[in-house]
Order: sequence, then structure tokens, then C-alpha cells
Amino acid sequence: MPHARRFSSSRIGGRSCFENPKYRMERIETITPPASTSVSTATLKAHLRLNDTSEDDLLADWLTAADDLFRRQTGYVLITSTYRLRLDGWPSDGTVYIPAHPVTAVSSVQYLDAAGTWQTVSSSDYSTDLSDAPARVTFGTGFAFLELHATAVPNVRVQFVAGHADSSAVPKLAAQAVKLLAAHWYNVREAYGDTTQVEVPAGWRAVCDQFRTGICGSWNEGA
Repeated sequence: MPHARRFSSSRIGGRSCFENPKYRMERIETITPPASTSVSTATLKAHLRLNDTSEDDLLADWLTAADDLFRRQTGYVLITSTYRLRLDGWPSDGTVYIPAHPVTAVSSVQYLDAAGTWQTVSSSDYSTDLSDAPARVTFGTGFAFLELHATAVPNVRVQFVAGHADSSAVPKLAAQAVKLLAAHWYNVREAYGDTTQVEVPAGWRAVCDQFRTGICGSWNEGA
């Protein structure tokens, strides 16, 4: 697994995946969100030793938020989702790096032409390497990098699918971190109080660091 060029702060309230603000996770647009969470509400309730159902909806919301925060801080997608990576130009080295893992498919590559119309690049004009992190889309040597719209950005976008099919395929360590964070939010509902509060549960940052390595970084700086 290659090393990222830069790593971000692990602060829960700081920048998430990228040091370079041009290529932070906000440059990835969610097209289809995950249909489920990496940890079930029943599993979280068992962890918290809860028997009633009065806060099930709230627990489900916390699990969804914990999954999303894990993705934003690490680039690791837990449950299958569809995203669109947006770039401000063609890659200078002919390769677009997708700062997410595991990527299972690249659905399309598009560019905004000089007339302001989105055009789709033929799949025969590029190859993909989804086995590594980050995944790569590499244009063929004969591909003509056509003129892009002069002012509108982003003007290149890559739509892709990432994540595991269901919770049974999610790495246990990642699921444990999500469960701990959701349980922490259940138990500590205010940032400040009469007693000393902790921002995140012990182990959250350590797990994020394990999954962040090799995924996050300023991969598309030439675009």
C-alpha cells in the first residue's frame, strides 16, 4: 500500500481526510448513500444494555453519523455507496487518484467541454486499478485531453462505487470504532457539563489512523 503524501489531523472537529483544502473529502459528492449502517441498532443496544425502544431512531441516527465521520476522517467507506469525485482540470500525470477504499467500480468519467456540456469519456480510453489504495483511473497514451470549460469548476468528475456489501463484510476493528463512538454520543450528549468530558472515546483516533494510512493525501495536486 503506497504512502499518502500528506496526512490530516485526527481531530474530530478539524479537517477530515486531506491537508490540501482543494482535495479534502468535501470534494467528493455523495450520489447514493448507504442503505444500512456498519453496526445494527440491535448490536448497539446490546452494547449499551438497553431494552426499551424509545430511542431507537436516535441510536440509528448516531450510527449513521458515526459511519459518515469514519469515512470523512479516513477515506474508508464501510457500506456500499456511490460517490462523485470532482476535480478542477485534467490530471497532469494522466492518472486520477480516488481517495476512497475499497472502490469496487468506476461508473463514469466526465468532463465539462468548452461549450459547457458534460461529456462522457469512453471506458476504452482509460483503465482502472481498484485493488490498491487509492484506486486509480489512468488515461491511455492516445487519449486527447480535450479543452475544458474556461471558467466553470469543477470541470472533470469521476463517479465510483465504494464500500462493503453489508455489515458482515466490514472489518471488525472499524465496526468496533463506530460502535464506541455512537455509544459515546449516547452517553455524553453535551460537549460541556459539570464534569470533565472527553471529545471521542479511547481508541477512536488510533483506529482511524490505521485505516487512514495510504488512502488520504493530496493525490490529485496536478489537476
